[in-house]
Amino acid sequence: MAARRASASEPGDPRAEPVEVELRFIVDAPLPYSGDLRRLRPGGLELVERGDSRLHSDVYFDTGTLRLRSAGANLRLRTGSSGRRWVTLKQKTRGGHKGALNIRLEFEEELTRDVRPHESVPWRKAAALTAREIRPVLQVATLREEHVFADSVGHRAVVALDVVTYPDGSVERRLEIELPGGTPEFVRRVEEDVRRKVRGLKAAPRGKRSEAIRRLPRLFT
Repeated sequence: MAARRASASEPGDPRAEPVEVELRFIVDAPLPYSGDLRRLRPGGLELVERGDSRLHSDVYFDTGTLRLRSAGANLRLRTGSSGRRWVTLKQKTRGGHKGALNIRLEFEEELTRDVRPHESVPWRKAAALTAREIRPVLQVATLREEHVFADSVGHRAVVALDVVTYPDGSVERRLEIELPGGTPEFVRRVEEDVRRKVRGLKAAPRGKRSEAIRRLPRLFT
């Protein structure tokens, strides 16, 4: 297993400081520049790594009564179009959700051929949160365009436009900006700049897992 992200669009393994700092928006209007995400330059950062559009499938796991969700945890198995797989556990932090800003603990591991999902570190951490059986509860498909921006002083942003298809067949467009190691001042600068450049952005009140549950109330009531 690699010790860091293999590339901007490919998750890596658990980091020494597993904190995800992310701005999360719903996109109701077209992006500027004829939809060219590469020219967005959030906070004045320059494009340093261009990514291609790629399709991935996310299967979310929980108990029958959503014990992980109640504990503020989100367990996901992601499969890319190339067949590569990653297990991710995200956990809420106190005061970590305000408007578009989300700060969560994140444990992520790419699965090798000889490692099954329940043998991974993220899965074992999730299993420690409940004595109930963890099983698949939802599947979400996402077409993602993702690029990396940076500057000369070490600021970095991974910007992704997601076209999300939920289990009920509905579709949603999201703009997600991951800011590894970003200071509060830098995060505010990026958010203000992106909101100026992209009209119609709304802070996403829920992640994809919670939004899928909201759209399928009969299955989870």
